[in-house]
Amino acid sequence: MPALQGLGAPHGDAARRGALGGLSLGASRAQIARAALEGVAFRTREAVRHVRGLAGQDLAAALGVDGGLAGSDVFLQLQADLLSAPLQRHAIREATACGAAIAAGRGVGLIGASDTGAFARYDRTFEPRIGPDEAEGRYEAWRAAALG
Repeated sequence: MPALQGLGAPHGDAARRGALGGLSLGASRAQIARAALEGVAFRTREAVRHVRGLAGQDLAAALGVDGGLAGSDVFLQLQADLLSAPLQRHAIREATACGAAIAAGRGVGLIGASDTGAFARYDRTFEPRIGPDEAEGRYEAWRAAALG
């Protein structure tokens, strides 16, 4: 459970801390790293599921992703699998900074509203490789172990 600084939305448990469990002497660094990636992916699944519930609808289109972990093909494939939804990785990895620049350009009149779509470029789409039932089963097993 990635909760090294508390457990945020949708749980709201600021006192929660992380722990490694289920380790044996045969556990490798690669397995621990994979577990950390899975933990982040499962937490993201929880947040997306919560937002879907608030919106009252499923995702109709691929989700655009950026940021540090977007550089990991392994993570993005895992995330697409666990969300049962395609992910489109932004060609600009730090799209937040690009968005701030676009907003500034719009604010001073250098960029029009119709021009902003030209900045949305993607370099790869990650399609789910497992079915929703398998994704749900993996999530429920993780949740039972993580939240006990």
